[in-house]
Amino acid sequence: MKANLLFLLLLLCPFAASAQDVEAWAGVPIHFDTAGARSLAMGATTVAVTNEPSLVSSNPASLASIGKRTFAAEYRSRTTRAQYFSGASWTNFDTTQANITSATLVLPQQGVTWAAFFDEPQHSAQNNGLLPINSTLFIPARVFTQLQRYGLGAGWKRGNLSAGATVHYDSMRMQSSRYVMAPQPNTIPYTEILYANDNAIAWNAGLQWQAAPAVTVGAVYARGAQFDVQRQAFGYFDGVPVPTVQWTYHTPSSMGVGAAWNGVPNLTVAADAVRINYQEMTPQVFIVGSLPPVLMREATELHAGAEYRVTPHVAVRAGWWRDPAHGPAPYSLWVLLPEIRASLQPDVDQDHVTAGVGIGTERLRFDAAYDHSERTRRASFGIATTF
Repeated sequence: MKANLLFLLLLLCPFAASAQDVEAWAGVPIHFDTAGARSLAMGATTVAVTNEPSLVSSNPASLASIGKRTFAAEYRSRTTRAQYFSGASWTNFDTTQANITSATLVLPQQGVTWAAFFDEPQHSAQNNGLLPINSTLFIPARVFTQLQRYGLGAGWKRGNLSAGATVHYDSMRMQSSRYVMAPQPNTIPYTEILYANDNAIAWNAGLQWQAAPAVTVGAVYARGAQFDVQRQAFGYFDGVPVPTVQWTYHTPSSMGVGAAWNGVPNLTVAADAVRINYQEMTPQVFIVGSLPPVLMREATELHAGAEYRVTPHVAVRAGWWRDPAHGPAPYSLWVLLPEIRASLQPDVDQDHVTAGVGIGTERLRFDAAYDHSERTRRASFGIATTF
């Protein structure tokens, strides 16, 4: 029965890696970062925070609050813990990627503020060696995935209301290799390679409204992009070749609301709720009479943070945010396959604690931030200068 089920899976769908993200096989938590060291230190709040050039890719309405030509850049180190089930226990692998993850140029003009930006919401690389499933079956899993965006944005203000929008060119690169080695008779040697090098256009739009002298509220919507992915498999079952399959990888759309309060001198408090439609990443692959093999679920992230300006030149920041469990999770009999149990890590809610500091003047500011959860760690360093 298990062999027949495995044959159906191999023949009729892009295997379980069709969780639409090769990270599903790599065991890496699926998340798309927002830009900005100041924002990250404040619990990754982005919707209603103002005077922050890096937030153009999150809520472009914030551009209207920037009155001077500004350049900002960020360097971020991201450490991710991948987890795999190896027989009777879970094995952890930690990997770190560090590089420039955002850059923004803001040019205010009469009536409108323009911006050009680059950011990198996702960058993961795993090379995890052999994953023992049982005494005869092993999977070495390797993966690389990188999403970069290059965009233009504009923000404008009328009275107490600010609005903004961006259009961005998204570049997705991914490659994943997975080998099932079967040294014993009656098992299936199998090789799978997933790869993509595709581009797409996406957009987002947002609002910010100064509801009271000390209160700003905001709303934002971001449209996800679609990329072509190809899965090429090398292997046979009873002489039947495993097919090559193409499908579309979706980055999720999202919408959020937030508020920021400045009712106490030198103190800013912000909070957001962001609904992310990870369900768009669920593969549209069906077997007759069954549900999709892997499910991604919608999730609502909660963010909260504060900034206190100790002196005109020094600010301290802290925050918290929750990344709810959102998959991938296998359906029904799919969980019985050892390959799926080995590759799909258990999905749990992740609570992040953040902290940071900002030092400098309006002319030149340095920011540092740290974000810690059970499975991820991020260290961010930013610089912003006006000219």
